[in-house]
Amino acid sequence: MGVKMRSEVTKRFSIDYAHRLMYHEGKCKNLHGHTGIIEVTICGKIDEHTGMVVDFGDLKTFMRPIIQKLDHSVLINKEDHDLLLYAQKAGVNFVAFMKEPTAENIAVYIHNELINANPEYSLRVAVKFFETPDNFVKIG
Repeated sequence: MGVKMRSEVTKRFSIDYAHRLMYHEGKCKNLHGHTGIIEVTICGKIDEHTGMVVDFGDLKTFMRPIIQKLDHSVLINKEDHDLLLYAQKAGVNFVAFMKEPTAENIAVYIHNELINANPEYSLRVAVKFFETPDNFVKIG
């Protein structure tokens, strides 16, 4: 029997979203949008029988509810009462965050949602969130 190889399997996803950072003093205090790229990486041993760490299709399935929730939504700090009220009254899709919807907090949110739905990956998952093509955050 050979050495068990460890590998990283990564799948990319794209979301379009709007947000504002109500406590930020720069231009991001204004409501604006991004096309965010999410990279989810699962690290583990290559299974001798399947030849995989995780099936790409399974990873897509695990991420589907998270993507559906975030894509084409407004990400709002729960303390941003005016924007929250507007989104509710206008029937706009939104996700209320406990904190500012920064790239860091969006990555943490995605990571936590993935882990809550799939606890077996708790020590093996990393999330990289690109707010722009040049700016990203990595969690895990």
